[in-house]
Amino acid sequence: MVGLIIFMFDYWNNCNPGFLKRFMKRLILFIYILTSSGIVQAHPHVFIDCTLTVVFDEHGLAGFHNHWVLDRMFSGNMLSSFAPGYDPDQLTLTPSDVKNIKKGAFDSLDKHNYFQHIRIQNNDFKETAAQDFIAKATTKGLVYDFFIPCYIKADQKDTTVSMSVYDDSFYTSIRISSFLISESDALDITHAIGPMKSFAYYMGQITPKGMRIQFKKIASTSRQTKTWDNPTEMSNTNHLQTDGWWQTVIMQINQCQAYIKEILTDFGNRIKKDLWGKSLFLFILFSFLYGIVHAVGPGHGKSIVTSYFIARPGNYRLGILMAFVLSITHAISGAIFVLVMKLILASPVLFSQAIPVERISYALLTLIGIFMFIHAILDIRQKDIENVPTHHNITQLLLIAFTTGMIPCPGAAIILVFAISIDIAVIGLIAIMAMGVGMGLTTSVFALIAIFARNTMTTMDSASQWKYQYIHCSLSIIGAMVITLFGLIMMGTPLTY
Repeated sequence: MVGLIIFMFDYWNNCNPGFLKRFMKRLILFIYILTSSGIVQAHPHVFIDCTLTVVFDEHGLAGFHNHWVLDRMFSGNMLSSFAPGYDPDQLTLTPSDVKNIKKGAFDSLDKHNYFQHIRIQNNDFKETAAQDFIAKATTKGLVYDFFIPCYIKADQKDTTVSMSVYDDSFYTSIRISSFLISESDALDITHAIGPMKSFAYYMGQITPKGMRIQFKKIASTSRQTKTWDNPTEMSNTNHLQTDGWWQTVIMQINQCQAYIKEILTDFGNRIKKDLWGKSLFLFILFSFLYGIVHAVGPGHGKSIVTSYFIARPGNYRLGILMAFVLSITHAISGAIFVLVMKLILASPVLFSQAIPVERISYALLTLIGIFMFIHAILDIRQKDIENVPTHHNITQLLLIAFTTGMIPCPGAAIILVFAISIDIAVIGLIAIMAMGVGMGLTTSVFALIAIFARNTMTTMDSASQWKYQYIHCSLSIIGAMVITLFGLIMMGTPLTY
């Protein structure tokens, strides 16, 4: 099979001179699009199923009612952190538990408008405030119910409101499973639902599902207003523009992650009943699989590894080494963060508390990127091809790997907090190590592709001193700039968690 591929490449290159060079340039561009397009954001760690209800009264739009169901693993973490009176057998929360959950986990979302994205006549509505918050424990997970007031009085002209619910940092993946509406007989209301390009986020890669509503006051009516206690589901007859293939890929990855998390939750609960049963080994196995899938989506690890090996020459063993060191360090950092916060400080594990560590890591990455950039500029000043570096700086490689990996992995931390909450902390530590190995496996694939692309590009022009020097220095500058910009952008990015 490999021989056939080589033969085809050679044949096409002979028939189309320059084909291989053009292909490698496009391959490098594809690597950057795939790994660096989401460089500012993180892949999701929390999954929420949302039912959104549009509430009208006789005067106009009243607001939006949100019904969230958090994934079961994260629900367990929230309950263990903020609901000491929670009885898992009875699924009951005391008023004090609800108050603690609201204060400790929900109120902080006001900085992010509770993930509510509302536009009125194309103007952003930022005055969001949650009311009537209720938390309930169910077999499907922790449930949040709350109301977002958005009072708009209807008149004789159409008023257009666009609405969606999403976390633009993509730390949380919110799926709107259904749209409901409490229509008023005093209003003329039309709607359309579907993907909305005007709300595209995550570097424009994701178009969230949303709705667009137009309403106006009916001139005269004697009919009674319907109550929003019995809303009807919006029809899907009116669709907005559809999403693209790239979003479909990302959404499939998200669904796979959510599915594996559900399986992990089941296996973890079974371990409590049978410690040495097959659930123990399946819990570790699926943690490994979760790491593989978790690292497929855009994230900072692949961006740094790919940028480094496009900027610097390297061999395949170094690529694998850097990928696994970075990924395992990333998982271990999450474990250390959890152990310090939960066991030593007896504090709820809120990832916003990890921001100082992340800022330091990003600052160090920025300095390393600047150093690599200066080094690349000095290379340009060298006229002799013999001065182009061909050695491998293992110290620099490991420094970047540890610096990037020291950012605590929320995915690993969530698994460990869950394990601690069901009294299998040691198994949880083993599981996140397995997750780190899984992430390293995926990240190493991107490292190998980057090394292959760079080596092929430079080898093709090694006979020409000027071209070789030009390609080497260009790739070095690009890679160094990506690492530098990544550190600078992340230092100034407000984090959702």
